[in-house]
Amino acid sequence: MLIPFSDPELLNKLQRQSARVLCRRDRVLFRQGDVPLGLYILNKGRATLSRSIPGREAVVFLHESPDSMLGLPELMGSELHALDAIAHCGAVLSFVTGDDFAGLVHSEPLLFQKALRMLAAEVVLARQAIMQQLIMRAESAANIPAAKDMGPILPVMIAEAECARSLRFAVKNSNLLS
Repeated sequence: MLIPFSDPELLNKLQRQSARVLCRRDRVLFRQGDVPLGLYILNKGRATLSRSIPGREAVVFLHESPDSMLGLPELMGSELHALDAIAHCGAVLSFVTGDDFAGLVHSEPLLFQKALRMLAAEVVLARQAIMQQLIMRAESAANIPAAKDMGPILPVMIAEAECARSLRFAVKNSNLLS
């Protein structure tokens, strides 16, 4: 999810621990259900996040832009990836291994707090997107849709649930600081 107020200090320190990834064609970064090996920072170009829902087409719902961090909720929450991430042709990314990320936030606890703030920001943005979709649907249909008819807002609700779960897990267990 795009975080427009990402922390420059956190991004800079992560960049120094990263390996450069150039995409000469579309490249799968991770798939839903994969174990997180690290996180990606999108430096240039575009990446798309999508969610596969059994019995339905994959729902594309996020187009990331530069300075986006991909895979942060799953890495911090020690959870399997909930989304598919594809970097598009021409994208330039930085990859930070999970071990490098853990070492960095362990050596500089303030960076752990900054990463938690980014997770919290994702939850806030997901909630705002849900509310916008509900308001638009309510205005057009004069009522809020039933859960079975939530169409485009379902992926946003899934994203919010994943971010909130990762945030709760990271705060409760502080697994990267122990």
